[in-house]
Amino acid sequence: MRHTAIPAGVALAACLALPIGAAAQATDETAAQLENDLKHLLTEWIRPMAGLVDMVFEGDISVAAQGDHYLAAIPAYELTVAKVMSMRFGPSDWRMEPAEPGQYLITMSIPEVMGIDAADVGMSGDMTFGDGEMTALVDFETGWMLAHQSHLEDMVQTFDELDNRSTVALFTMGGEHTRTGPGMADIQGEFLYEGYESLDSQFGLSVTADRIATDWAVGDLNIESGARLMRILANLIPDPPQVEPDEEAIAAAFRDMLAEPSLFDTATMGFEYVNLRYAMLGFGVTFEEADGACQMSGFAGELSALECSGAFSLAGVEPLPPLGADLIPSEFAMGVAFEQVPRSAILDALAFAIDGIPTVGEDQAFSDAGLTIATAMGDVGSEVQVRELRIEAPAYSIAADGTLAVSADSPFGVTAQASVTLGRTDHLRQALAVFGDEPALMLEVITAIGRPEVDADGNPILTFDISLTSAGEALVNGEDLQAVFP
Repeated sequence: MRHTAIPAGVALAACLALPIGAAAQATDETAAQLENDLKHLLTEWIRPMAGLVDMVFEGDISVAAQGDHYLAAIPAYELTVAKVMSMRFGPSDWRMEPAEPGQYLITMSIPEVMGIDAADVGMSGDMTFGDGEMTALVDFETGWMLAHQSHLEDMVQTFDELDNRSTVALFTMGGEHTRTGPGMADIQGEFLYEGYESLDSQFGLSVTADRIATDWAVGDLNIESGARLMRILANLIPDPPQVEPDEEAIAAAFRDMLAEPSLFDTATMGFEYVNLRYAMLGFGVTFEEADGACQMSGFAGELSALECSGAFSLAGVEPLPPLGADLIPSEFAMGVAFEQVPRSAILDALAFAIDGIPTVGEDQAFSDAGLTIATAMGDVGSEVQVRELRIEAPAYSIAADGTLAVSADSPFGVTAQASVTLGRTDHLRQALAVFGDEPALMLEVITAIGRPEVDADGNPILTFDISLTSAGEALVNGEDLQAVFP
C-alpha cells in the first residue's frame, strides 16, 4: 500500500484536474451571497450529527471581497462531541478563490485550540500546532465538499488528569467525495502520522511510530441512511452522561438500525505502520513493518462478501522470555475471505431476536437467531476461505490454506478442507525441550502423522491434509483423527 500526501492549497485543485478559473474582481454582492451560503452550509453539514456533534459559534460569520478572492472571518466556536467532550476553537480566516462555476477553493488558517474539556468524566486537556493549513474544494450550489486536505506540523495534545501527552511531527489528511445519485456518494480518503509519540504515565504505556497511515474508500454511501443512523445513536446518549439509557431504548435503537437500508455497497480500508513500538510496564514490542487491508462488497444486496489480509515483521520483544525465545514469531501473514454471506437473513434474524427477548429471554432469543443464521448460511453455501496463513519463527515455520463451508448435513455443522505444512521440526524439538516431556511427546505424535516433503527451496517439511466431511469424519492425511488423538 502506497501513501502519498497531497500538497495543500492550490495544488489540491491541480491534483483533482479542476483548474482554477481566471482571476476576476470580487464583488460585494457575491460576498453577501457567499456569507449566507456559508452559514447555511455549516448548519447543514452539522445537522445530521446533532446530538453526536454540536457546534455553537460565538459570533457571526462574515465574508468580504478582497481583490480577486473573498475572505471569510469565522468566529470562535465550541464543538461538543457526544454531549461529553467539548473543544473550544479560536477564530480563523478562510480565503475563498473561485474555481469552476459555483465552486470555491477554500484555504483555512488553523484556529487556536482554546481548551478541551470533559468535566462530566473528570478530564481536561490542550492541543497546539506549529505550521499548517486546511484546504477544501466546495460546490456551493449542491452543498458538497468535493475534496479536502489538511497539513499540520508539530501537533501536541495533553490530558492533564490522565497524565497523557501525544506529539506528531507531521499530520496530513485528505479525501474526495463524488456524488453518484440522489442521496448517494462515493468517498475516499487517507490520513498519515509521521513521527508519532504517545506517553500515558498513569498506565505506564508508550506508543511510538515513524509512520502510521490509513486509507479508505466507500462505494454508494447512503447519506440519508447515515444521517438517520447518527440520529439514532445521538438519542442513545444520556443527558446527563452519567445516566444509563434503559434497556428498552437500547433495544428500540438496535431495531431501528437493523431496519435501515444498507449504509453502503462496497468499502475498503488499508493500514500501514513503520517502526511501531508498544511499551507498557517494562514490556515492549516493536514491529518493523505492518500492513493490511479489508474489502467488503455486496452490502446493499442479499449476499455480501468480506476479505481481509495483513502481515507484520517483528523487530523485537523486550525483555526476551528466559525460555522459548525462539518460539516468538518474527513474521506473520494471513488472508481470510468470507464468501456468500446472507446479509439480509442475518439482519432479519437479529431483529427477530431483539423482538423475542421480552418473551423468551436474551439467551434463548439469540440462540434461536444463531440457528436461523446457520441454516441461512448453509442454504446459500457460505464459506470461510483461509487463503494464506504463514508464521515464521527461528524454531519453526507454518503455512496453511483451506476452506470451511457451513453444512446442515455434517454433524460438525461445517465441512472443511485444509492443507498445513510444518518446517524446521528439528529446531522446534530443541526449543520445546526446555518445557519438559509433554510438549516433546505431542510433537512426536504430530510428526508421526505428517507426510514428509520438501518446500520450494529444498528444505524438509511435513504436510497435513485435514478434512471434516459431511459424514462426520475428521481426517488427517486420510487417517481418522480420533485414532491419532483418542
